Amino acid sequence: QPRAGTGGSERRDAFPPLRLPRPGARGYHAGMLKEYRTLVPYLRRYAWRYVLGILCLVTVDAAQLLIPQYIKRAIDLIASGTSGLRTVAGLSARTALVATLIAGGRFLWRYFIHGSSRRIEVHLRDRLFAKLMELGPRFHQANKIGDLMARATNDMQAIRMAAGMGFVSLVDGLFM
Repeated sequence: QPRAGTGGSERRDAFPPLRLPRPGARGYHAGMLKEYRTLVPYLRRYAWRYVLGILCLVTVDAAQLLIPQYIKRAIDLIASGTSGLRTVAGLSARTALVATLIAGGRFLWRYFIHGSSRRIEVHLRDRLFAKLMELGPRFHQANKIGDLMARATNDMQAIRMAAGMGFVSLVDGLFM
């Protein structure tokens, strides 16, 4: 086997390429979800953080729907000319209170969900590093350092995004 960096095309990859089923093929969606099985133990480990993050996220989503309603009511009251300054000021205070709730809730869901995804990334990165340290010189000579570094950085970032923003997008898609 050629040494790393020699450009030999006959080199065997230590990490085989990812093979996904064709879209529309039988078992396509099950095959796609199979890639997430690796994350299940970590999702269980941080389940309470994800639950708290989801509660905060859903609260923020619901609160974001209130602000346009308050503004609509204030505009309608001003346009009708029947309301006083006190009623509009009350709606403004409610809007400010809801905005504060949104800011606090957004901080908390990011803390719980993104924090968990970063913890998962760190744990997986440590496992990958430990495995790379166990492998002998022959493995490291047969694999390009750039490929190994790409897996240690880019792939771990993709896992963090799937466990963080991917999860947030799923919840937002379901509740919004």
